[in-house]
Amino acid sequence: SHKISCVNAPPSSSDGNKIATPTDSKSPIDALNKEISLIELKNAKASLIKAKSHNLAPLRNIDKSKYTVRINTWRRNEQLIASVKHFSTCPGVAQIQVVWCDSENSPPAELLNLVNNKNNNNDKLKDDFPAIVIEQHSLNSLNERFNVLTT
Repeated sequence: SHKISCVNAPPSSSDGNKIATPTDSKSPIDALNKEISLIELKNAKASLIKAKSHNLAPLRNIDKSKYTVRINTWRRNEQLIASVKHFSTCPGVAQIQVVWCDSENSPPAELLNLVNNKNNNNDKLKDDFPAIVIEQHSLNSLNERFNVLTT
């Protein structure tokens, strides 16, 4: 049998192809009764191995003092503008990246104005305001936030 279950968890299935695993459920007992297939487990393990094998670049001085804010958004323009304005005032923000996945609508004019104001010749804004980048993705998926577009 290929059955694996969590310690102290009741058996999850009698078919031998399921295991119990914690999830975001309301009670710990319900979480232990959540079943996933061995194929899902193997895929997760392969993904983890691939992630662990990725070599990260060494930290530079700017990496220790500045950071990038990446915002995934979809049709909540008022919240997007408020978030960009807020993060633009936070110390240490080097860049704000907006992941735009709405192919039916363009980014709001107010956001484009923030981008244009930052990129114009106003030296004060260049020093005090982080760079704002809008990445326009063709695929409408929450996972696109992990897909950094290069220019």
